[in-house]
Amino acid sequence: MGLWQDFVRSYKRQHLVLDIVLVVAAIWLIILMAHYGQLGQATLSALCGSVLVGGVVARVMWSRMDKAKATETTSTALPMTMMGPETTPPKAANNGFDSDFFESLAERMPDPTLVIEQVDTDTERKRMIIYANAEARRLFKLPPGHADLEKTIRQAEVLETINEVFLGGRTRVLSYQATGAVDRFWRATMSPLNRDRSQPVKRVIAVLHDETAAKRNERMRADFLANASHELRTPLASLAGFIETIKGPAREDPDAQMRFLNIMTVQADRMMRLINDLLSLSRVELNEHIPPSNEVDLSTVLQDVLDGLDPIAEERGITIVKPDALPTAPVMGDKNELTQVLQNLVHNAVKYSDDNCTVRVVMEGDVDAEDALTPADAGAPRVSVLTPDVHPGDRYVVFRVFDEGRGVDRQYLPRLCERFYRVEGQKSGDREGTGLGLAIVKHIVNRHRGGFIIESRLDKGSVFSVYFPRHNEEHD
Repeated sequence: MGLWQDFVRSYKRQHLVLDIVLVVAAIWLIILMAHYGQLGQATLSALCGSVLVGGVVARVMWSRMDKAKATETTSTALPMTMMGPETTPPKAANNGFDSDFFESLAERMPDPTLVIEQVDTDTERKRMIIYANAEARRLFKLPPGHADLEKTIRQAEVLETINEVFLGGRTRVLSYQATGAVDRFWRATMSPLNRDRSQPVKRVIAVLHDETAAKRNERMRADFLANASHELRTPLASLAGFIETIKGPAREDPDAQMRFLNIMTVQADRMMRLINDLLSLSRVELNEHIPPSNEVDLSTVLQDVLDGLDPIAEERGITIVKPDALPTAPVMGDKNELTQVLQNLVHNAVKYSDDNCTVRVVMEGDVDAEDALTPADAGAPRVSVLTPDVHPGDRYVVFRVFDEGRGVDRQYLPRLCERFYRVEGQKSGDREGTGLGLAIVKHIVNRHRGGFIIESRLDKGSVFSVYFPRHNEEHD
């Protein structure tokens, strides 16, 4: 049935008459030969049938070869809805792909893509975004329909480069940095959409490629080397000195050797903690521009953290007070990173509190932005380390930890989250840390688009608060 349909369709072509003439001529020649006695009746029937079948098959093969040639060249055009009248390709170049196909293709591109049109009026010349794919709409938070280019993209160098493409008609590539809650690095490729270069450019396509990860990776390596070389110099020098002492003056003194070996063990442990914290901080910074996409119940994370820290607190007679029932607290997050945030904050509260004191933890599962920003200790000096963008109707999950430690003087509060910063009086003894814990907390909270507040009264204690956008499936 398929061969017959192809045969019928093929004979609608312009070669119909030629095909019929060739077949009739062949059959006529066979009949003449039979008339003069050169062919028998059986042979005559076989030859006529062969000619007819051969004609059909040949015609079908020619038809399919024509179709194959027509599909050899694929169209690279953008959706027809993106292109102006002067740039619409001939219908034959579409090769069976309609505008929906190309629009679907653009929608699935991983890079944000914009099509910009120049609109001239009697009073002004405006540039409008007439198409944005899914990634572009997410990045710029674009509503359906057209959008003003200058209200969407604020970077002057990007607008200038787009203007050069409209005026010069040539592709331009620009690398730039977009500042915000998290700085991002982009490479923008902007090209005219007209095929006739003699005509003025009416539309431009801009494709943005995110280079943030590569830039952060470069900076991470440089920072790691600089920080490691600076912070490891002291313990390494200490280890080298003790080794020389054990090899020399303390060679015959077992008691001195044991004392020095214990000190060396402490220094080696300090270097291990430092390297682990540096690696952890580097990993967080590398992905800070990418928000997590998994749902996590923060109350479950807190329960796991408290189960692990209770024995440490009990050794010093410290009681960790928590609510009788933790609320459900769904957030979009990375469970390992959120565990690190809560563990660092609760462990710091235990570490910097005096023996036989109380550490109190509080979690609220569904509050508005005003409640999340409300001071936990009214009147205490405070610093807002991170404040996220707040939108109407946003709800938050809040975690606070209260300690009864020495507190921090007002002048030191803004520097608490700096790398390797440690408050005077907390740099010696069993409480010595790497100075990276709060820096790690800050970058993790920032990746989760949350907030971070520190409040402290000298000699009375501190309150550390973090809050994250509550995940509500009904509003997704």
